Amino acid sequence: MNSSITTRQIRTNTYRKTDFAGWGFSVAGLAALTSGAFIIRSEMLALRQPEAAAALFIFFALCAGLFLFLALQIRLLISIVTTPYEIILKHGLWRFRMAWQHVAGVSEWTSMRDSAWTRWIALWSADGTKLQIRENTAQDFQQLRSDILRRVALNAPTPRETSDLASQFIATESSKRPAEWMFTLAGSLFYVGLVIWFALQSVMVWPVVCFAGATISGLYGLYRWNVQSEIIINRDGIGVKRGFQRTFIAWNDIYDVQRNEGERSHNIFATIGRTILMLVIRISRKTGFTFGSYHTGSKILISGGSGVSMKIFENRFEHPEWIRARLRAEIEALTARAASASASARIIKPLAKTGPLDRSDVLPPEPSEGGSALWLRESFGYDPYRNND
Repeated sequence: MNSSITTRQIRTNTYRKTDFAGWGFSVAGLAALTSGAFIIRSEMLALRQPEAAAALFIFFALCAGLFLFLALQIRLLISIVTTPYEIILKHGLWRFRMAWQHVAGVSEWTSMRDSAWTRWIALWSADGTKLQIRENTAQDFQQLRSDILRRVALNAPTPRETSDLASQFIATESSKRPAEWMFTLAGSLFYVGLVIWFALQSVMVWPVVCFAGATISGLYGLYRWNVQSEIIINRDGIGVKRGFQRTFIAWNDIYDVQRNEGERSHNIFATIGRTILMLVIRISRKTGFTFGSYHTGSKILISGGSGVSMKIFENRFEHPEWIRARLRAEIEALTARAASASASARIIKPLAKTGPLDRSDVLPPEPSEGGSALWLRESFGYDPYRNND
């Protein structure tokens, strides 16, 4: 492999494969549930049981919507993205990331499924995270395999801006993920409201509530899609920009930087969500992901002497480790400068001669007047601030 190739010269590639069998199964299942809901509703109305007809229709209609959502997440919307710095496994609305520099090993194997041998490739990180990809996930699995092995061999480091303090570092919030969840919630509420309105036309309270929730969720999703937070770190200080709101703290004003892990309740909910997600992936059998020993909900607290403070939620950014690396470099530089200034401030520089001062002697500048060191004058009891003529 040519060692002159850099990570910035490698483009971002996306690999996916259209699952025609999965789409056919999903459409057939959705049609069966929907038609079953209408048939049961008609039968219940013929038996003059409108309450049972409405309840069964709502149940089957909601089952149809849930079936379509799970089919999209488990089997249909799967893709792999390789960037110069990481590999991303997209499973519907979920994203799994692994940086190339964190890959500790790559393994390959074959397994028997449906009377055919299937190839797998897996990436392992030092913290126990594992990402495995099946052959039928990508249209050209051989090209995906070659791409992964080449990028792992390059061992792409973090961007130059994370350690070069003379350059400006900008981290943009990944607001598309929460926006996608809001759009999904809006569509789900709209679907539920439509089902309830069709089944219970005499009761308009719940459909109105669902439509209002769908509208609010959709508007909030649009807001998160278009308004993104930016963290700007340069030689002057650190700033956060979100819409028209600006917050800036100079390096000289910062007196405390902390990183707190998420609350225990947040970690419990995250663990439950990961467990459900692992079951979903297990059903898919196209990909696999094992979570390592990392914490969710971590945030960085930066406090300034003027009372200004800012919070950086790491889970809102795609590469929080880059933010931590730049902050760590800035803090180390500040500590080194402070130690150097403290050492130079303790240097005592006597004058060349001692004794009473002549009128032609010029005293060195005081520290408050621009002097960079403490000065000592050996006067042998002579007071230069008194008229000794």
